[in-house]
Amino acid sequence: MNNAAGVGLSKRLNRFKGRATRLIMIAGAAFGLGAGFAAPASALPLLVNGGFEDGGGSFDGWLLDDPSLFTVVQCPGPGPQVAEGFCSAALGAVATNGTLTQSFATTIGTVYDVSFQFLWDGGSPANFTAFIDGAPIFSRIDPPAISNFGTFATQFVASGLSSELAFAFRDDSGFMALDNVSVSAAVPEPASLALLALGIAGLAATRRRRGR
Repeated sequence: MNNAAGVGLSKRLNRFKGRATRLIMIAGAAFGLGAGFAAPASALPLLVNGGFEDGGGSFDGWLLDDPSLFTVVQCPGPGPQVAEGFCSAALGAVATNGTLTQSFATTIGTVYDVSFQFLWDGGSPANFTAFIDGAPIFSRIDPPAISNFGTFATQFVASGLSSELAFAFRDDSGFMALDNVSVSAAVPEPASLALLALGIAGLAATRRRRGR
């Protein structure tokens, strides 16, 4: 190989190394940015008083409609009737459904996590349905008694600047317990963030090739 060819090859190798280094730096920066977003263990809750603990036990932040007046907040402290904290909602609407609703701000197109915990007493007639913006996400009719709280969790995509979580319930012979109700913006998984970083690096590489 003559000197001119050797110099030309050396220059091409140096240019390749420079581009590779820049792409690695871009990918690293993007991954670091994603890791920064993922740092919180969970997103901030959007609901007010999801555990019914405010004011020593209340429905503050919620709109309750129970004509029978048999829906209350109970605060026995930690124990079988409370999933978390000291209080829970005792849902005991008689003869007709009661409702418990709360609206919260959302961003159109954003994915949200919604979850709650429940305890059935086995009474009948009884029913329980949870809704997001009027669409049922969970429903039970005459559910059998359970000794420990169950947990329901799902996701939804917001279609407006506000959304509404609602519960409709009836338990003529006793009380259902509801606790630990939560809605928060979904946090991306680390694997998704890594893919985002690689995608940004790939876009940068494509743009550089087109610019040559």
